[in-house]
Amino acid sequence: MSGERHRKRLVEKFGSSETKQPTVHRVLPSGLIERHKV
Repeated sequence: MSGERHRKRLVEKFGSSETKQPTVHRVLPSGLIERHKV
């Protein structure tokens, strides 16, 4: 499934909330990605 692959790439690119990334992001219901700098 290309969709699953795309999601994995997004996780790799932006990092997940469980990783120690300086940027915290969350996917909104509208599909947009809201990123916040800590």
